[in-house]
Amino acid sequence: MVKTPLDVSRDDVLKELMARFVAEVEADEGSILLADDEGESMRFALSVGPSADRLLGQQVRVGQGLVGLTMAYQIGSSVADVKSAPAHDPTIDQAVGSHTQAMLAVPISSADREWGVLTAINPTHGEAFTQGELEVANRTAAAVAHHLDAMSETDMPS
Repeated sequence: MVKTPLDVSRDDVLKELMARFVAEVEADEGSILLADDEGESMRFALSVGPSADRLLGQQVRVGQGLVGLTMAYQIGSSVADVKSAPAHDPTIDQAVGSHTQAMLAVPISSADREWGVLTAINPTHGEAFTQGELEVANRTAAAVAHHLDAMSETDMPS
């Protein structure tokens, strides 16, 4: 059976969670990337910020770049200077014409499923995200995972 991917771009709860998250961590942008059923790649499913429209639908392979490694290893991170990080992959920046300097990336997962990754880029308050903002990202990712679990249960065929 082929599953229909969840359409999170129209979900008001996730939009509100993302708007609050980006405001609370004082980021230029924030995104939810969702994994495909095979767990090989993720696509930008919901974004908030100046590049939001260009990001939607872009794909990242699991294990590639900082975001892909976050999904592969299910460990969040805050990187102050992404260009100095050996794992940095500029592909998305180049594709959408953005300039990522600092990034938060945390896994979105529940007990039953590894959904994807929550990101925030470029803090507006300084050069790096704080440990407290990483904790906010982890709490937001948990709320997103809970909501995705609920959405997937209601989208299941009878």
